[in-house]
Amino acid sequence: MLLMAQEDAELADRLRELRHYIDGLELEFSDLAAEFAASRQWENQGSESAIDWLRGEQAVGEPGVRERDRLAPLQLPHDV
Repeated sequence: MLLMAQEDAELADRLRELRHYIDGLELEFSDLAAEFAASRQWENQGSESAIDWLRGEQAVGEPGVRERDRLAPLQLPHDV
């Protein structure tokens, strides 16, 4: 029984570590997306906006784009 509790605690710790790592990656993605939006590189690639580029090129859906925009604003009109 004690072994199972230890394994459960290790699993819980690993989940916390993984979530922290994922959050860091999401923040980095948001920062880079904001930088990409400001560069207007998305326009050079034929997109109407950085949000459109993210949707098409990175397969990021609307909720994902909005969450990333909340973390690091893409400096775009929010009428999409």
